[in-house]
This record gives sequence, structure tokens and C-alpha cells, in this order.
Amino acid sequence: MEITETNTILLLGGSILLLILLITCFGMFWYLIRVNRGIETLIATMRRQQSPSGTRSPEATSLQEGDVRPVIRAAPECHRTVEIFQDRSDIRRSMEALTDKYSLDSITLASPDGFVIASSDPDADQIAAQYSHMIKKGTKPEDSRTQVFEMHYRGSPLIGIIRVDHPLPATWLSSIEEDARKILNWWLS
Repeated sequence: MEITETNTILLLGGSILLLILLITCFGMFWYLIRVNRGIETLIATMRRQQSPSGTRSPEATSLQEGDVRPVIRAAPECHRTVEIFQDRSDIRRSMEALTDKYSLDSITLASPDGFVIASSDPDADQIAAQYSHMIKKGTKPEDSRTQVFEMHYRGSPLIGIIRVDHPLPATWLSSIEEDARKILNWWLS
């Protein structure tokens, strides 16, 4: 009699654990579907923002789906024409070319946690940690030579930290962000 009761209890306990496991798996499956839809929506929104007129440039139409070559767009006036990919051996060299193009002292791209993604600054680790912490606290940089902007790359938030001696025209910031995204696409794809 005792063996039958023990087997019944074990069978009932196993059934309950199996039910809990099935419910958990279903919940995870449902969550992944929602995240996937959110990412697809974000990608579609970013594509619409990149081509606001709904038409693509000849360079963009010649690219096939999945091609990682950057799309060349008209550069804002008043900054130097510098090729950010030609003769560049690594991502740091491309970031240095970006600083040359816009006459910046340095530029650093970091995660919101303060990890450096790409930079032209030798003190990038310290800068990324300092300014990501400031962003989390909601404070602005006290140094007038530093400009911080937020951007997204493939659905992930990034922080851009620019050090510059001169005020940047408003059109340059969006162009810098676009060039930074091109660099990430080139080197991290």
C-alpha cells in the first residue's frame, strides 16, 4: 500500500512540474514573439527615417539586401571631405577619420552601461563610464567642450560623446551620428 501511495505522490508531483515547465516555455515563446515584432517595427521605423522621401538614392538602390557598404549621402557644408573607410585598418582609425572630418577633438560611442563600442580617444574607458553615469542620473555635462547625444544602433541604445573646441552646427550632429552608424555597420557587421 505504501509503495502505491508514494508512486501516486511522485506521479502527481512530476505532472505538476511538467505543467509548470510547459507554462514557462509558452510564456517565453510568447515573449520572444513580442520582442521580435518590436524589433521588426523598430527596423521599419529606422528605414523610413533614413529615407524620408520614400525614394532611394541611386547608391542605395544598387545595394542588395544584407549588403553592408555604407550609403553615400550629401555631406553638410563647411566640414572637410574625409573618407572614413578608405585606407583604414580598424574601427579606431575610422573614428579618427571622423574626428578629422568634423574637426573634433575626439568622439566616443559607448553603451548606456559605460562600455566603449568605438572611440578615437585614448581615455575612452574613463569618458564612457563618466558620461554614461551622468546620462543615467539625468545630468548634463558641465564641460562646455563636451556634447553628449543618444542614438540607436540595431535596436540598442548608444551614447555618443563628442569633445570639441568650437560650437557644432545643428546639422552636423545628425551627420556625425549618421557617419558613426556607417562606421559601426562597416566594422561590426
